Amino acid sequence: MTKDIQSTQGNVITTIPRRIFIYDPSFWLLLISNLVAIYFIIKNNVPVQSVMLIYWLQSIIIGAVNVVRILLLKNFSTENVQINGRAAANTESTRYFIAGFFIVHFGLFHLVYLAFISSGTITGSSNLEWAPALSVASGFLISHIFSFIYNLKTEIEGKNIGTVMFAPYLRIVPMHLAIILGAGMSLVALNILLILKTIIDLGSHIVKHK
Repeated sequence: MTKDIQSTQGNVITTIPRRIFIYDPSFWLLLISNLVAIYFIIKNNVPVQSVMLIYWLQSIIIGAVNVVRILLLKNFSTENVQINGRAAANTESTRYFIAGFFIVHFGLFHLVYLAFISSGTITGSSNLEWAPALSVASGFLISHIFSFIYNLKTEIEGKNIGTVMFAPYLRIVPMHLAIILGAGMSLVALNILLILKTIIDLGSHIVKHK
């Protein structure tokens, strides 16, 4: 049994599982991958457009892992999930339909976002540098795959399939908005947003695997 770290303020008691910080290597790997990305961006004075591309690639990785999660779900719930106006049945076909729907919807969302990045609407440049972005994103790939495997049981057991499908949006939309809003800011402001993005990543991980 692991102990909890508790902090009390007034009548509010906040409990954070100690294992997240000590026993969960997936938490630390996610932190390291974010710190490496921030270090690379700052050290090489990476242009905003390339920063956006790096985190676009991380979003693609998150989406791909989520497709695998949906396809591997066990004992999942379909509560409040409807398909063509009807309550979804707890069947294999529902799982495949949800996975397919997510691929199309998530994919179109990211195609539009990529077109937005490529056009240089905000950054003023239409020259995407894929090589450095892919290099940095490989750290996120390792982190998210490891996290999925390490937390496999909690990733796929007894989940609501609708919640699983929409979970990536709750994580990536704030990240994308932060990068877009930061495009017209100074380098210092952009770096602050990258730190906030890292906090969002880690907070999402803690909530998901608490």
